[in-house]
Amino acid sequence: MFLFRRVLPLFLSLPPELDEAARLDGCGPLRAYFRIFLPLARPMLATVALFTFLATWNDFWAPLLYLLSPEKRTLILALASFQRTYDTSVEHLKAASTVILLPCVLLYFLAQRLFLRGLRVAAAKR
Repeated sequence: MFLFRRVLPLFLSLPPELDEAARLDGCGPLRAYFRIFLPLARPMLATVALFTFLATWNDFWAPLLYLLSPEKRTLILALASFQRTYDTSVEHLKAASTVILLPCVLLYFLAQRLFLRGLRVAAAKR
């Protein structure tokens, strides 16, 4: 939520001429928000989405407390129980960890372009 608090300075730093130009072109306030201002906040939204996904994907304690049946447990809990219940070799544990890590790495590489765009915009403002 802290990153969303940073949006307000982003919108306040935009020149008011953008809003005036949108109004002259016939955009209402809602259309100007969705067509002009929201795409400018896309790198921030991608960052918040990635951090939220990673936090829920790697969460260990909340599913451990709330999920009672073993059929509904998350992959992180399954990996922990896989390590405890079987006499697991390190190679199998590393392979299972790699499979669990793949969606996180894939999502990061898909969102990397938006991160770099956000860095370029932030560097250009300073």
